[in-house]
Amino acid sequence: RTKEWLQGKIWAASTPVGPVMVTTDEFDPAAATLHTRVNGQTMQEHSIGDLLFTPAHLVAYFSTMLPLNPGDIILTGTPGGVGRARNPQV
Repeated sequence: RTKEWLQGKIWAASTPVGPVMVTTDEFDPAAATLHTRVNGQTMQEHSIGDLLFTPAHLVAYFSTMLPLNPGDIILTGTPGGVGRARNPQV
């Protein structure tokens, strides 16, 4: 419907999170790596420590615009490897 990627992140029962979620005391953003897999094949793999904005900065910024509650998920941009940008597309 649009060229924006938001729609790809908000469909019911398809938001790509997991296989586990952890609390902040179990998570070190400087050492974490984002892995995105489709049918067992790695599509994206990138250090979270290399993000333009830290997770703490994003939470602080978004909380100035809307209320955030425990368990809310903030979906932002994506590293290289997204299916549409592949040749051939995946």
